[in-house]
Amino acid sequence: VIAMRIIPSTIITYDTLWRVNQSDILISKDNIIINNLTINHNNEYFRFEGKISPDPSDKLNLFFNNFNLGNLNVITQTEGFNLEGVLNGKADFSGLFTNPLFVTHFTIDSLIINNEKLGTAQIISSWNNQNKSIEIQANALKEKLKTVDIEGSYYLNNHGLDFDIQLNKLRMNLFNPYVAKLADNLRGTASGSLTLKGTIEKPLLNGEITFQKASFTVKYL
Repeated sequence: VIAMRIIPSTIITYDTLWRVNQSDILISKDNIIINNLTINHNNEYFRFEGKISPDPSDKLNLFFNNFNLGNLNVITQTEGFNLEGVLNGKADFSGLFTNPLFVTHFTIDSLIINNEKLGTAQIISSWNNQNKSIEIQANALKEKLKTVDIEGSYYLNNHGLDFDIQLNKLRMNLFNPYVAKLADNLRGTASGSLTLKGTIEKPLLNGEITFQKASFTVKYL
């Protein structure tokens, strides 16, 4: 058995001071127990707490409270995403030694992607052990309008994608970083139904989209 105590300490990431609280971690042959490992900055924090063991009723919980998504931009900006918003929710993990399961339920208030406000987003996911896939439901609600609704599966064994996507008056400004080599000032809204198949490496997007008040400037070759 290994018993560890994390003493109160601080971490600085990109000029942001994070505080790590005192926490105890116990590791044995079949168990890992984490007691209130919390990392916070002012009123935002994320916390690990719970137990990992062969018993499927034991769970490891990951909580987010008022977590600023801007903290992730150092990672996401390299992929063309600039994020803003406040993340709340939790993830539950169990059976990681035998029959892994997890369920997540996150809410993002005032989600903004690439300076385009999407509103309140909800993301629910779970692990399908039979198919070895992550089942995902996600949507964004701007005032009373559900601009994005996504449901489907991501398969870990072959990185496969199988998603249905519904768009309803989604503003196209947020796609400007992805078409920057071809066009500028992409504007307007998009509505329609799409399917996302293929793999992460070679995604295949099909469907019909209706554009409203769409405009862009094509760059000279």
